[in-house]
Amino acid sequence: MIPGQSGFLSDLKTDLMKWRLQRFGPRPKLWHLRCRTVVPHRWEGPNTLRMGSYGPDGRLDPETALFRRYHPRKKHQLGQAYNEIATNSPRIASAVFAGPLFPAFGHFLLESLARLWAVDRFPDRPILWSVGPGAKQDSLHPWMRDILDLLGVTNPILMINSPIIVDELIVPAPGYEIQYRFGAHHFRFLGKVNHKPEPNRKLWLSRAGVEEAENTGRTALEESLTQRGWEVMRPETMTIRDQMEALSCAERIAGEQGSALHSLILLRRPKRLRLDVFARDPALDGHAINANQHTICARLGIDYRLHRMAEESVEARKGTRVTKTYGPPEAYLNRLD
Repeated sequence: MIPGQSGFLSDLKTDLMKWRLQRFGPRPKLWHLRCRTVVPHRWEGPNTLRMGSYGPDGRLDPETALFRRYHPRKKHQLGQAYNEIATNSPRIASAVFAGPLFPAFGHFLLESLARLWAVDRFPDRPILWSVGPGAKQDSLHPWMRDILDLLGVTNPILMINSPIIVDELIVPAPGYEIQYRFGAHHFRFLGKVNHKPEPNRKLWLSRAGVEEAENTGRTALEESLTQRGWEVMRPETMTIRDQMEALSCAERIAGEQGSALHSLILLRRPKRLRLDVFARDPALDGHAINANQHTICARLGIDYRLHRMAEESVEARKGTRVTKTYGPPEAYLNRLD
C-alpha cells in the first residue's frame, strides 16, 4: 500500500458518506420480523389506536406503531396490545406491512402510503393493510387504486379485518410522518408526475363542493378569481390523473387549506411553483395550523405562502370544520398579487 493511502481512502469514504447523507438523507430502515400476528386497527378514543403486529410473546412490535408528532416536544405512539390475540388465525408466508388503511384522502396519501417506498424491492409480496375489525370494506376505493397505478404499484393487496399470522413480515419505516417529516427516499418514490408549467397558468382549488352550505362569499370570490385569469378547479369532481395533469401544468396554485392540496406530493421536483394557502380558520396560528403543506413544500422546493385573512368572520367551529363568511374578493386578490 502506498504510504498515506489508507488515510486518504478513509477520508474519501467519510466524505462520500457525508455527501450521501446530505443528498439523500439517512438510509431508510427495513425490518424483517418472523412469525408475527398482525391485527386490524380500531380507535379507542381520539388519541388511542389499537394496531400493529405482535411477536410470539404477545408484545407489540414498536416498528409497526403509528407515530404522530405534531410538535417537537410532543410524541404520540398510537399502538397498544389487544386484550386477546387469536392463536388459530389464518396464516400467510410473507407480506409487506403498510399499516392502517385510512379512507380519508389526506390521511391515505400521507400515512397509508408512507411505508410503500420499499414495495418495488418485493414486487411479488402482498401489501398488507389493516381496516377496522368487522369492516365490510374488502377492496380499495377507485381513487386509491388510481393513486397506486400512478405510483406503479402492482403488488397484490391484502386488507385484514381480523388477526392474521405472517411468517415473514417486511416492515419499512414510514417515509412520511404527518406534519413533521418527509423522507428523501419516500419523496423519490412518490414523485411520479413531471412538472411542466405553462406561463401564467394559475389554478384555484375550490372547496365549494365539499363545504358549499357552510360558507358565504365564496361564489363572489371565485367569480373574481376567474376574471383575473385563475382557473377554478374542483378536485372532488375529477379523476386522480386529471387532477395531476392540471397541477403539473400550473405555474401558480392557490386555495383554502385542505387535503386536496396535498396531491402536490406526487409531483417530481417542481420548478418555480408558487403555492398560496388560505387558512381555514383565520384565528389559528403557530402549531395550531396544520403543518403538512409546509412539510411537503419544504421537501419539494415549492414557494409556499400561508395567509390568514382578518377580513373573514367565523360563525362557528366544530373540530376542524369552520362556518365562516368570506371577506371582500379584493382582499384575497391583493394577497395573490
